[in-house]
Amino acid sequence: MTLQTKYVLTGIVIGLLVGAGAGYIYGQSPIAGYKEEVDRLKTENLGIREKKAQLLEENTALQYQLDVLTENITITRSLLEEIQGKLEETKKDYEVLQLSYEAIKADYEPLKQNYTNLINLLNITEVKGYTQTINYTIYSGNEETWLFYLPYGAIWEAKIRLSYDYCDMSHAWRKGELRTFAGSSGRGLSQYGLKGIPFLTGTITCEYYDDGGSTIYVTCTILSQYSELVRTAGDWISKTSENNRCSSLKPPVIDGFADEGEWPAFQELNLEYWMTFNSEPWDTKDKTVLFSTVNYISHLYLCFKIPDDYVSENFKIDSVQIYLDDGSGMVDSRFMLWDIVREYRQNSWITDGYKISGEGEHDWEMGGTTDGMGQYSHTSGGSLGEEGIYTVELDLPLRAATDDIYDADAKPGEPIYIEIHFAEVKEWTEEGTFYGSSYWKSKPFSITFTNP
Repeated sequence: MTLQTKYVLTGIVIGLLVGAGAGYIYGQSPIAGYKEEVDRLKTENLGIREKKAQLLEENTALQYQLDVLTENITITRSLLEEIQGKLEETKKDYEVLQLSYEAIKADYEPLKQNYTNLINLLNITEVKGYTQTINYTIYSGNEETWLFYLPYGAIWEAKIRLSYDYCDMSHAWRKGELRTFAGSSGRGLSQYGLKGIPFLTGTITCEYYDDGGSTIYVTCTILSQYSELVRTAGDWISKTSENNRCSSLKPPVIDGFADEGEWPAFQELNLEYWMTFNSEPWDTKDKTVLFSTVNYISHLYLCFKIPDDYVSENFKIDSVQIYLDDGSGMVDSRFMLWDIVREYRQNSWITDGYKISGEGEHDWEMGGTTDGMGQYSHTSGGSLGEEGIYTVELDLPLRAATDDIYDADAKPGEPIYIEIHFAEVKEWTEEGTFYGSSYWKSKPFSITFTNP
């Protein structure tokens, strides 16, 4: 082998070794994996750049919306400042109007008094068919009274009280220290489909007639947008206080408390046990009741002091029913119910009906009105389960005061017969019916009614 051949073989060997090493480095070592990672990171970087461009575009849109909102806020602030300025101006105008109203009111009071004094001074007796009408609007939850100033110092009051489910319209008149109730009409609104009405609007008309005698006759009518909610009352009023037929007598205050001197002497009245409905009797003894009556300008006022012997553990509801028989063949019945657990209007409520030949109807079902007022108190203060004494006061206006053909009509000097029923209810069920009620009733007794 020559030296040249050795060099050639040596070069071949070296070339093979170098090629094998390079293949190992690029084939078997981690350098190949690094290249793939670099490519992946380049791809992700491209995605991030695209996302950044998208976010920049969204940020531009949000900035535009923010600019719009800022502009709207600026406009709104400007409007609010303008409204505030107008409000301040309105407040100043209101204060000026309030001052004007107070001044007018101050002038009105002496003018009103001068008007009454002038009527009395001139002794006007020939005015006939006088009529005054006012418009009104009253909103639910309110009570308002309207006054009509009549000759001879008389003032007529018309009052409306409107709540979510009840409307009461009442009339009264006063003259000096004398004040009398002339009629009331309380109506539950549910029965007419009027529950929840927001307001009443209508007219109140007061008129009086003078035939030259010693009295004037006054009528007053409250009308509303609903034909079911109306009320008319009338009464005779004396022209002079000296000849006032009731100047020596004042009607009792119906508040459930028989104050000293408010009622004439009380008498004893026996209420006989009658029956117990839907339960075994728990008390069959008769009750001795103290009662007093006042008849006053077409009104019958009654006061009873009734023993309350039944102790209830969970509910208490009692009632009285008054039957008025004027001999016409129709018996007028007024029913007062009270409940010491629930809160009824004025702690009690009145229903009004009549009976002909044993068949009964409610006044309002036949076109009449619900007339009467009642209050009660209890010696225990109304605590549940306490025995004691009920004091019940009633004002029962008769036909001359209510103009209701279904109310009793008492003629001057003639008797009117009264029968009293008292009921105690044992328990009121969850279904809204009563379980067990005992009844006591008096024999009919009479008083002579003295209408003017």
